[in-house]
Amino acid sequence: MLVSTEFDNVKGDVLNVVPRQRAGEVCALAGARNDSTGTWCTVDFTTFESTTVPNVHIIGDSILAGLPKSGHITTNQAKVCAAAIVELLAGRQPDPAPVIANTCYSATSNTTAGHVAHVYRFEAGKGYVAQPEGGATARGDETNFTYMESWSKNIWANVLS
Repeated sequence: MLVSTEFDNVKGDVLNVVPRQRAGEVCALAGARNDSTGTWCTVDFTTFESTTVPNVHIIGDSILAGLPKSGHITTNQAKVCAAAIVELLAGRQPDPAPVIANTCYSATSNTTAGHVAHVYRFEAGKGYVAQPEGGATARGDETNFTYMESWSKNIWANVLS
C-alpha cells in the first residue's frame, strides 16, 4: 500500500489513484485535442465548436476552460451548444454572451448537505466569468439535504434523457 510519485512516497490503507486527466482519445483522433500541451480541446465558447475541426462541437470535461468539471455545467454547455447549432443551421448568429450555471450538492451526513452554486457569463476576450452572486454553504444542514435530493433527481433525469 505504497504509491511512489515524482514528489513523494505515499502510504495508505486505502489509495485512490486518479490518472492524468485529459480530453478523450476520440478528441485526439479527430484532431481536436489542440491546446499547447495536447491535453485539452479549445473551443469557441459561444458555440462550443472546435477551434481546429470545423463543425465538431465539444462540451464537458474535454474542453480547456476555467470552469468546474461537473455534470451540471456540462448539461448547461450542451444547451448553449444545441441552441447555437440551431441558430447556425438557420443562418443566424448564436447568442454572443451565453450564460451557464453550476450547482452541486454534497451530503455531509445522512441528513445534511451543502451546496456550491455559480453563474458564468461569457465575455469576449475573457471566456466564462463567474458572476459575484455565487458561493457555497459554510456547513451542511437539513434544508440543503432536501434540496440535494430534488436536485439529484432532476440532474440525473436531465443527463440521462
